[in-house]
Amino acid sequence: MNRRRYDRKLLDPIHVTDIKVPGKSIVLAQRGTIVNASAGGLLIRICHSDLNAEILRQTIPLHTLEGEPVVMTILEMALTIEARVVRTDQAAPEWCDIAIDFTDNAPPYWRECLAELLPGLGEMARDSISERTNL
Repeated sequence: MNRRRYDRKLLDPIHVTDIKVPGKSIVLAQRGTIVNASAGGLLIRICHSDLNAEILRQTIPLHTLEGEPVVMTILEMALTIEARVVRTDQAAPEWCDIAIDFTDNAPPYWRECLAELLPGLGEMARDSISERTNL
């Protein structure tokens, strides 16, 4: 049973920086990589070395951030976005995944455009090969 409202799109690496939780006045992580996107939100993978030291020491367990608003910048687009953490997962010993939802903060048209503009898996490599062959 698929409960998703929007189809997910696997992405070429797109980077976010300065992931902040304003409600707790902390920087969650210095950087992360968007793994997939939909018109509802993003899935961000964060290496443990990029997490805030308090989180690494488990002073702030990741699951307590669920429901908290976050702010971050999509580096390649120079775009600051606001969202809400909906799920956290300690996916592997060296990284964690954080799912964010921006459906409450952004109009549907904007969300759909953002998901469409982000490069799908393999698109950036294809584009760079095309550019090199057209030189």
